[in-house]
Amino acid sequence: LPPTPPSPLPRPHSHSLLFPPILPSLLASISFILAASSASWCDFALRHISSRSANERTTAIGIWTYQGWGNTGREECYRYPDDFTPDTSFRVARVGSGVGCVMGWISLILLVIMFFGGVGVGGWHWHVVGLFCGLAGVCEGLVLGGLFGSDYCRLTREGEWVRCSFLRGAVCEVMAIVIWWGTCGIAFYNAIVVITATAGTAGRGH
Repeated sequence: LPPTPPSPLPRPHSHSLLFPPILPSLLASISFILAASSASWCDFALRHISSRSANERTTAIGIWTYQGWGNTGREECYRYPDDFTPDTSFRVARVGSGVGCVMGWISLILLVIMFFGGVGVGGWHWHVVGLFCGLAGVCEGLVLGGLFGSDYCRLTREGEWVRCSFLRGAVCEVMAIVIWWGTCGIAFYNAIVVITATAGTAGRGH
């Protein structure tokens, strides 16, 4: 009998349903939209000001703007006044927001190129995507820690006690961080799958 022909070697993407770039692309898109939106809103957190002589006052604040009453009688977003001097922690939140969006945008572009351009057979592609997604998650985490750890969420200029609580911006920021790290995990997992498959294919070829 003629020898049985060897079975064809599996392609790298057949080893895992997580390999196709469509899933991390969608996750990265959602995370980027959440992070960018939370940075642009003026209701990232609710600032509670406690005073002995008056009832507690609340104001919605954001990274770049705050919420106030406009001439129309409705709440509107305003930029912080010129005499507002953010402390180091607040500046870290602003820098983290900007850098995080840049890192997220780069990872999203890479994933889109991999999806539409057919790139992704090399493990290093996924390593790069995982790195940028992880950096985006770290930077967005600095936004939360920087804002809620700033003096703006502790004391007023008059020495009144202040505490800050979550509003929709902070909630979306937490969701963005979780999704960024999830996308990072998928990317590194896919890198391991591709490298393992490639090594096995090379071993069979000798």
